[in-house]
Amino acid sequence: MTVRFDFLSGRLTFIKVFKTDNPMENFGFYQCVSFFETHVFGVISQYERIRDNIPVVSKEGISKGVNTHQQQLDIYYYILTWNKIKGIFEKIKQLMNRVKKERDDIKPDFKEEYKLWRNRMERFLREFDDSVRNTYEHPKFEPMVCGNIIMWGNTIIDGEGNIKSHVEGNVFSEVRKTHIEKLNSLRIDFIDLILKYFSDKYSSTDLLRLRKDIEENIDKYVSEYKKLRQEGNSHESIQVFHGLIRYDMFLKTEGIPLSEEVTKKIHSMILS
Repeated sequence: MTVRFDFLSGRLTFIKVFKTDNPMENFGFYQCVSFFETHVFGVISQYERIRDNIPVVSKEGISKGVNTHQQQLDIYYYILTWNKIKGIFEKIKQLMNRVKKERDDIKPDFKEEYKLWRNRMERFLREFDDSVRNTYEHPKFEPMVCGNIIMWGNTIIDGEGNIKSHVEGNVFSEVRKTHIEKLNSLRIDFIDLILKYFSDKYSSTDLLRLRKDIEENIDKYVSEYKKLRQEGNSHESIQVFHGLIRYDMFLKTEGIPLSEEVTKKIHSMILS
């Protein structure tokens, strides 16, 4: 199982957010955002592992083999990682309070946009019940009893990719696909907020959109290149090729590389 994840915090490495000339303090801000992003990746990768290990009935009626021990550990680590994100978010708020206090030279819109992002993040994290994590950490090993039915550690997935797993007693952990998508969106929005007000770099959102366009239309670009070559339009065909090569190099430098398959198609154009 391979999860495509672009570590965008690397784009903040040399950006000055604090007023101090001490590069280590600004680097410390980058490290905090990087730590946050690493745990976002942890949540996403754990979700994929959990989803891949859910029992699935085939057309023949046979359920695929599932390592229930691994499954329960993955869900446990998923919950712990969310709890870690809450702690890192508190540190980010401390650092941003310092930025707002020191940087009176930035546009007023920055404070308002950050406030909106912070409020969205706070509302989002309130959806996670600390009692689930506490139950995992301090178990009483109680099954759920419903009449003559005893349930322990059951895990189900619905048609939308949401997962519900029994922890113990009446406590269930929830792994929701919408949570994954929202967290990733909040990650990108925060990094783009810093880029917008403290650098002259393109937003990650714009670059991700550019990459998507290239990857979805690469066959069209290759066909256009071949057609121009066949018609003897060498100058125009080289422009198409060089344009794609430049985008490939630029996106890779910004930490948002094209897929290996698309890169191979671009490099093979010159040989066609």
